[in-house]
Amino acid sequence: MASSINLLTATASELQAELCNGSITSKQLVKLYLDQISKYNGYLKAVTAVVQEDILTRRAEALDNKRAQGMTHGPLHGMANAGGSSAGSAVAVAAGFSPPTRKIVPTIGIVSPGAGPDYAGPMAKTVLDLANLLDVMVDQTKTRMMLEGGYRSAVTGKWGEIRIGVLDPDEWLSQSPAKYEKEASNQMVREWKAAYKKLATVAEAVEPVTLVSVDESIEQSKRDRTELDATFPRLKVRLDRYVALVDDAEFRVCTVDDIGKFSREHAVEEQPPGADRQASIIRVVQTLMTDQDHEDVQTFTRNQRKTQGINRVLEENKVNVIMKPRDGPLFRISGTEEYPEASLPLGYLDCNGKPFGLQIMAKAHQEALLIQVQSA
Repeated sequence: MASSINLLTATASELQAELCNGSITSKQLVKLYLDQISKYNGYLKAVTAVVQEDILTRRAEALDNKRAQGMTHGPLHGMANAGGSSAGSAVAVAAGFSPPTRKIVPTIGIVSPGAGPDYAGPMAKTVLDLANLLDVMVDQTKTRMMLEGGYRSAVTGKWGEIRIGVLDPDEWLSQSPAKYEKEASNQMVREWKAAYKKLATVAEAVEPVTLVSVDESIEQSKRDRTELDATFPRLKVRLDRYVALVDDAEFRVCTVDDIGKFSREHAVEEQPPGADRQASIIRVVQTLMTDQDHEDVQTFTRNQRKTQGINRVLEENKVNVIMKPRDGPLFRISGTEEYPEASLPLGYLDCNGKPFGLQIMAKAHQEALLIQVQSA
């Protein structure tokens, strides 16, 4: 049965069913995923390092033994689970390798860019898989709206009384894509608007709304200080603290300065063509922004966006969620504060096959509402 599993399409819930009925073991599943990584990671570059196979095998065998004794840890027991930053994990999930409200998911092991927003969210092939992941990830003592049946109970497949506020695709389409294609932009806008029209026939209400723009949310006198700049003072401290934990006596890399030095001394390996600049490291090392500057920028943008941005739009328009094109700058607003977000796949570009979709967000601690929308 193991050989018949298609890792490209298999969901965690489907694999869990196979594990439960004995069609496959965790040990066999680990082997399948390791083979998949070995076969495709050379050009996908989704995984930077893999745990030694013997360690993974022992862990899988232990989980198989627990299952045989009738003891499981939940719907993800014995499952391979990709982890990491956004791009690598997304590629890994899509290729069959194995952001919620701020602070409700523990961030131990994550190098935060600053004292501001810290996010860790699930990526999955289905809404049920995503809900199961969120049930495991969220610290229930940190959230105010945990459902009795967990997030998976929000996978209802129904809209219920959800009211949607939609942003104009023409205004919120990113104006600085890596490579602008008019044909692609026209297709996305056309299909986004068609989706809005269809939603109006099934949801309680679909209302056009206007949200404060990114530029309007930052006071003119502080526009020269980008939010990225505001993270640099804390980033240096946190990177230094993180790197100091790494057992790397051979190369003596213990600080951000050491990283820059090591990169220059090993330029062939560390600075390949097309990625041979150290601008970010240099900015971190040479930043002049003080901790107070950092706090001023964070406090201002947080207050501005709460009182004049997302909360105001949700309350004044009597909507539960805000929806917009996924390819746009809204993350710069929602990411500054504690607004959970979720993605809704919509289609693929005719010109190159790139996927595109919609983005939704709600007030803090309303992850279950977003999951319901995803499942509807």
